[in-house]
Amino acid sequence: MYFGLLCRQKIGGGLGTADKQLAHKAIEQGHFLSQHVTSDTDFTQRYTGLLHFLCGEFPEAIPCLLAVQSRQTGIDRLALDQALVVCYLQTHQLAKAHDLLAGGVEAAGVYAEQYKAMLAQVSELQKTSAAATNSTPPR
Repeated sequence: MYFGLLCRQKIGGGLGTADKQLAHKAIEQGHFLSQHVTSDTDFTQRYTGLLHFLCGEFPEAIPCLLAVQSRQTGIDRLALDQALVVCYLQTHQLAKAHDLLAGGVEAAGVYAEQYKAMLAQVSELQKTSAAATNSTPPR
């Protein structure tokens, strides 16, 4: 379901009402499975989080993605961390995005450069945000 909806989003520039209804049905199923079925794979929580992400439900995506983050490796970990960074940025948690990426630079091995590039962008956002906050006149 996730990959089908991702393709629709990329082709159509967003998800329509029917697509979001499909995503929410899959999200409900994912949450049900996560609570009632023991599994040694992380697919259910991962893709439930990614479906929330596709729907722009960033606060809801974070716990699902965090639940499986430590068990992801390689390119799967990079992709999951990228989604988490976007969630953190969308929910105004710049420090968490920064910390996640700083840890990734240290631990990502062959993907360290991707983490460094994202970290530079987040660091720039933090500077811009701090400058904007400091230049706001008091009321």
